[in-house]
Amino acid sequence: MANYIGVTEVNEKIWDLLIDNWKKILSPEIRLMMDLSLSMSKMELIALVLIGRSGETMMTQLAESLHIPMSTATGVISRLAKQGYVDRYTDESNRRIVNVRLTQQGKDTVENIKQTVMKYWGMLTEFLSDEEKDVLNKLFSKISASFSSSDSEDHGDVKNITKIRMD
Repeated sequence: MANYIGVTEVNEKIWDLLIDNWKKILSPEIRLMMDLSLSMSKMELIALVLIGRSGETMMTQLAESLHIPMSTATGVISRLAKQGYVDRYTDESNRRIVNVRLTQQGKDTVENIKQTVMKYWGMLTEFLSDEEKDVLNKLFSKISASFSSSDSEDHGDVKNITKIRMD
């Protein structure tokens, strides 16, 4: 593996920054969950948001998106259905396919989650210029792409690495 100059130094600086500011970083997450006043697990919250983004989804697709076994996804959806956030129904053309969609309560909750998360994101980025926000967006996109490419053996998509100087 090639030794890239500065990688260790940058990682150490990021580590120190995270340790020095752990309370500031985690405190808004706690406030976010309190603002939402939801009595659900993080997995249930993520499932709800994923279903809200697609409108409705098949249970198999949801389990794949959450990277959990189908039995776990079934438990997550059962709890959300019991609380009135989702409806489960079978596909009329193939009774083996189970679909999930949000109820009105689920739609309202997802909208509340979205508004609260965007408020939280605004708090985190309010001190950034528009140009810095654009750079941050590009960095998140690049990191996200690296997660996708790490699932496969081929890392050919991550060839052009652009160094960004942060002052």
